[in-house]
Amino acid sequence: MSRRTKRTYNLAEPTVRRVREMVERYGAARTQDGVVDLAVERLYVELRDKAEAEQWAEAATDPEFQEETREIERAYGDLESWPA
Repeated sequence: MSRRTKRTYNLAEPTVRRVREMVERYGAARTQDGVVDLAVERLYVELRDKAEAEQWAEAATDPEFQEETREIERAYGDLESWPA
């Protein structure tokens, strides 16, 4: 288990109620801290994936990146799998 750090945050009352409800009614996690861990991780992954998608979209219009991918295709395009 990862090391825990005690923090204090000021949350809106509806958020606090929802966190409790997610534990007590829905069993989303064993503890309220667990719900917060899950929520933060989920948001982090969402933001990271969005940023990565934006980078790929930019790369798709980058002439240097396109040329590099063509070079890779020329070098390995006739292989059925990546070299071992």
